[in-house]
Formats: sequence, structure tokens, C-alpha cells
Amino acid sequence: MIHATLEKKGNVTYVCPKISGMDQISYEIIDMEKLYEAIHKGIPLALDGVCAEGFSMKEYRKKYGVSEDDKVEIKIDFITNSIFCGKDGIAADFSNCQFAAVDMESGIMLDDNIFYYGRVDFSYSFIGDLDFSMKGCRFIDCNVYFAYTVFGNKDIYFNETVFDDEKCEVVFSGTDFGEEGEVSFDYMQGINGSIEFYKCSFGQKTLNFAYMRCPKGQFSFWEVETPSTPIDFVDSFVRMILMYKANVNGLLDFRISEAEHIVIQESVIRDCVLLGNQGYKNFTCYSLKKSTLLGRIRIQNKFSKRLFHKQLQYVYDPAQGEIVLCSTSATDKANQLIILSENYQSEGESDNADAAYVLSKRYRSTGRVHDIWTDYAAVGRSTEYRNSIIKRIWAYFTITIRLLGASIAWIFEKVFLDVLCGNYATKPSKFLFWLLGIVTGFAWIYVSCIGINSMNFQMEGTLYQVMEAWNAAWLYSLQVFLQIEGGDLVPRAISAYYFMVAEKIIGLSMFSVFVVSYTRKVIK
Repeated sequence: MIHATLEKKGNVTYVCPKISGMDQISYEIIDMEKLYEAIHKGIPLALDGVCAEGFSMKEYRKKYGVSEDDKVEIKIDFITNSIFCGKDGIAADFSNCQFAAVDMESGIMLDDNIFYYGRVDFSYSFIGDLDFSMKGCRFIDCNVYFAYTVFGNKDIYFNETVFDDEKCEVVFSGTDFGEEGEVSFDYMQGINGSIEFYKCSFGQKTLNFAYMRCPKGQFSFWEVETPSTPIDFVDSFVRMILMYKANVNGLLDFRISEAEHIVIQESVIRDCVLLGNQGYKNFTCYSLKKSTLLGRIRIQNKFSKRLFHKQLQYVYDPAQGEIVLCSTSATDKANQLIILSENYQSEGESDNADAAYVLSKRYRSTGRVHDIWTDYAAVGRSTEYRNSIIKRIWAYFTITIRLLGASIAWIFEKVFLDVLCGNYATKPSKFLFWLLGIVTGFAWIYVSCIGINSMNFQMEGTLYQVMEAWNAAWLYSLQVFLQIEGGDLVPRAISAYYFMVAEKIIGLSMFSVFVVSYTRKVIK
């Protein structure tokens, strides 16, 4: 990428290098000294098709001896179709300014400009009750900042903007967006970095992020109070949407076309959150860790483990001294899925409620083992245990015993409750399948291993005597499993008796769990 260098001033032109398919365009090079002089005299800026290198209010303040604490008034008629080239890391510095518009209807119009190679800064500026538009602007190797910028009760447009760089950052920190109007990022393209809203005040503005094409872009909302009006990401392609410690007061319409992650962490959801899309292939991974659900959540995707198994969360990393993204634990996923199960139940989606419940139970079982396993590393990091080998050995011994018990419990729960009892009694058909399988298996044992017609069984009546051996064994096995008295067939050999008792225990246990759980589900 070619860096623009402006050596001449006056009536010569600067030819913009051809970048990312752009046609070469000629711009009239503007004398920065004259531009600063026009601002100082209060002359409205009416610029179209010009090139400015390193426009900086810092340079202006230095030239005219203006204090950094004093706002500089800039009157703008329009600044369009121009290019702001970077100099000393600054492409366009409008920081700590008070904007005034010649046309109150048009407001501050900065449409279709190119910002090239440097910082674009509107921090600590006051826009007031004016429309502010950067529609169609292009940012090439730029970072954009609106720290503590104050907007008014008008519309703010960043729609159709294009970003052409490896990694760009757009930061709204402490920004006051005003009480009314709209903030639009519709049809934004190409951002590979992040757009961050940190402790911003949105009032009751409508936030539109629809139809964006930013498959590598990250959109973060930190410690914000969202408006009661919708936040709209409909049909957008993004990489990640993050909401951390937010109070969600209005609709979050996250029915995206494609995203890798949507994280709503430690937030309070008072309204409705619409997640995902109707597709079966574009799975987004959702995280609701430690969020309080006072409203409701609707997930458009077909319910699947893939929606949750790669969850991300924010945690503080002492080594880096900052908050970073990392994976959630199985226990974290279980807690969230219980909330989602109850949410599905209240929405009348019983199938999804069952699926979320079963997945939560599976994660809970795995989480118990994982949580104990991590205690090994905790002992190794502890100064108390490092200084005493006896304490360390005893700690490892107790962890091992607990891990062994948790592993046995995991195997039992997986085999008995999940598999044999039909996904924790949510799948009657699966329970019936295993019932028939166990009955058939024991019937095979009674026929092949013990011998139903031998002296191992006593036939007291004529019913079993006239039946084929396999039929008699299967009927007897079914009666034992269902706790029905065997009647005319009585085991005499100790091996037959043991197998009969084992089948009774399995049948009684499976039926007890299934009946109690399924009855509770039906009543609920």
C-alpha cells in the first residue's frame, strides 16, 4: 500500500493510488495553513474533492495558542468526496471541537470521504442537536475514536462505510449519543477489528447494524444501558457480538446471517433477545454466563450442542493484566442451559426445553469431573502446599479419591440415566427400546446359558410346558423386568436366581426413575 506524500501546495492535484479496486481520482491539494486560518476566522468549511494531509487540531492549537481545555468552534457547510492523508500518525484530528452547521437541516455532513493511514479522532467534541453523517466514508489503515463525544437529539450515520485494512478499531468510550434519533451502521463493510461501545449513553436512540458485511468484525458493548428501542443486527455477517455487564432494556434482534460467537455475559435481560438464524449449517455459539433473564430468549437455530460447546467468556488474566476472552467450563454451560430450558418451557417449546435440560445434565456430570481435575493444578500453584510435601501428598490423595468417585458417578449417570432411562426420561421411545433390549438379553441368558427346560427352572403349570423354550424365556424375562409374579416358572439353580434378582433390580430402578421423571415433566 502506497503512502501519500504531499510536497506541493496550491492548484496542483494529488492522484489517489488505486486501492482495492478503486479508480484513480484526482484531488486538489489544500494548503493546511489556509485551512487553519479559515477555521480561526470562523469561515464555514465547504470542501469537495480536496486532499488534506495530517489535519490536526493539535497543530491548530499550537499555531494560534489555544489551550487544550478550550473547545475550538468549527463551522461546516459540507466536507465531501475528499481525502485526509496521514501525517505523523494523524489522518484527521477533530478532537475537542464544537461543531456548528451552516444548514441546520443537513447538519454536519462528512460523506464519501477517504481517511488514509492514521488516527481519526473526534474525542471530547460537541456535536449538539445536529445530524452527523459519515455515510459512505472509507477508512484505510485507520483507527477511529469518539471518546466522550457529545451528540444531540438527531440522527447519526455511519452506514455504508468501508474499512480496508488488516485490523481497525472504532471506539466509542463515554460517548453521549443523545436521547432521540437513530444511530445507523447499516451496510457497513470490511471491518477486521472491533467496534467498541464502552460506558456510552444511548438515551432512547434506535441502533441499526443491519445488512453489514463484516465477517471478521467484533462488536462490543461494555457496561452500557441499552435503550428500550431495538438494537438491530438483522441479516448481518459478523464474527462476534459481545455484551458485558449490560442492562438490556429493549429488543436485541441478533438474527444474523452468520456469526461465530454471541456473548451476553453478566447482563440483565429485561426484554426479548432474538438469536441466530433459520439455517442448519451456520451455527453460532451462544454464551449467557451469569446473565439474569427477566424477559425471554428465542433462538432461531435448530437446537444443537454445537450452539454452546465452544462458548467464550470474559475473564481477568493476571499475567496480561487485562480482561481476555477464554472458553467457559462445562459447569458454566450447564447453568446457562437450565435457564434456557425454563425459557423454552415458558415459550411452549417443550422439545427444545427437553433438549436443553438433557444437555445441561450432561454438562453438569462432566463438569463435576473437570472441576475436581483442575484442583491438581490449584495445589501445584499454592505456596502452602509447595512448602509442605506431606500436605501436598495428602491433598493429591484426597483429590484422587474424589476424582475416582466422580468418575464412577459419571459412568453410572451416563449409562443408566442418560442411555437406559431415555435421555433422563425425555425420550420414552428410547426407554422402550432399551427395555425390550434388556428383556431380550436376559431371555437369551435364560435360554442359552442356564437352560429354560433343564432342572435350573421348575415349571409348576402347563402354560410354559406347551411353549417353545425361547418364547417361554422371553415372556418370563418380561414378567421379571415389569415386576410381575413369574407364576408357573420358578428358578431353582442359584445362577438362575441371581440373574432373576439382577433383572428385577434393573427393571425396578429404570421404571422408578422413568416414571417419576416423566410424570414430573408431564405435570410441569
